[in-house]
Amino acid sequence: MPVITMTREMGSLGVRVAQQVADRLKIRLIYHELVQNVADVSGVQTSGVVKYLEGQGSGFMGELFGRSRRLGLGTVQEILELAKQGNVLIRGWGANFALVGVPGVVRVRVCAPMSQRVDNMMKRMESLDAAHWQKEVEESDRLHAMAIQKIYGVENWLDPANYDMVLDTSLMTVEECTNEIVRNVSENPLVDRTGMRLATDDSLLAARIRYGLNDGGLKDERISITAIRGVVILEGLVSNEGMRRRLVEFVSSHRGVGRVDDRLREMRESSRHLSE
Repeated sequence: MPVITMTREMGSLGVRVAQQVADRLKIRLIYHELVQNVADVSGVQTSGVVKYLEGQGSGFMGELFGRSRRLGLGTVQEILELAKQGNVLIRGWGANFALVGVPGVVRVRVCAPMSQRVDNMMKRMESLDAAHWQKEVEESDRLHAMAIQKIYGVENWLDPANYDMVLDTSLMTVEECTNEIVRNVSENPLVDRTGMRLATDDSLLAARIRYGLNDGGLKDERISITAIRGVVILEGLVSNEGMRRRLVEFVSSHRGVGRVDDRLREMRESSRHLSE
């Protein structure tokens, strides 16, 4: 039940690599399939989400994806649900970061130098305006970096350490990239399905709690939420004891939570420790 994540980098030819890998492995390619669910969560028309995915989403849509906590958490939930099903290649959506800690996931970045990406876009769109397409590619990268930072807290999504494979289409053909990914998956066929299911269940529970906190008006910007086999660990700073009790009670009542490990600290308590 392979689960592959692949970056969405405008002009890198990643879309062709993703399609060929999905065809060769006979698995589902997920890209636009998430659009309707994300649109429902965010209250944005599907056409706006599609424009963003195609790198056309400057202005309103880019800011929405960069700022919207609710949209980000909804996206994470959708990705985790897909990973539980297995046999998928999820292209884009920051899936690489949503599935951190889930065993058996193959994380791939398909990239190319800026000049190559611009040239690919000009050929694809039958346009000779290099300056225009460089601006579009740079804007697409900017919006992507902003969304990844806001939703997942990752400052440098380009860091090779974030991926199992980094494939440069200026050095390899689409077919060669496809072969490398298929070989990697084929050489590691024994995925711990139980481990993957448990890890995605944990991540999904934590994401649902974050979503619930946000939707219920409980600010969670200063706390971290980790779920391990039904035990939810709360860490970070809260404004006062009342907020602490509200958070613990809310999490304890959430379906799937067996116990809450409360490691929260009040801001005044934290300040006192720092001054000592």
